[in-house]
Amino acid sequence: MTIYRVTLDGSTLDLRRLAQWLREKDEIRTTAKIAVVPVQPAPGTMGATEVIELVVNIGFSSANLALAIAAWRRSRAQAPVVRIEVGERSVVIDVTDPAEVTRAIESATADE
Repeated sequence: MTIYRVTLDGSTLDLRRLAQWLREKDEIRTTAKIAVVPVQPAPGTMGATEVIELVVNIGFSSANLALAIAAWRRSRAQAPVVRIEVGERSVVIDVTDPAEVTRAIESATADE
């Protein structure tokens, strides 16, 4: 089991919209459990925040996640920066090109 944690440089509403976007993609919904979960703030910061947590099953493709995130970012007038953590690795996605997003996510999940 692998867990992807997705955060945004945007509003909580943006995060929830991305979660809904991912839930609407059959190739993601059928191979991952998608939930918006609260996390405690880092020391020295205020307020709790939320992350999208994807608990992925066998058959999950990070390329499908990359395509979905790239499409979601392209659909936004002001696309928030997306951060994905997998274990100790993380990647920042600030582009909309599907190939670049795929490479970025695959670099974070190479050993998963």
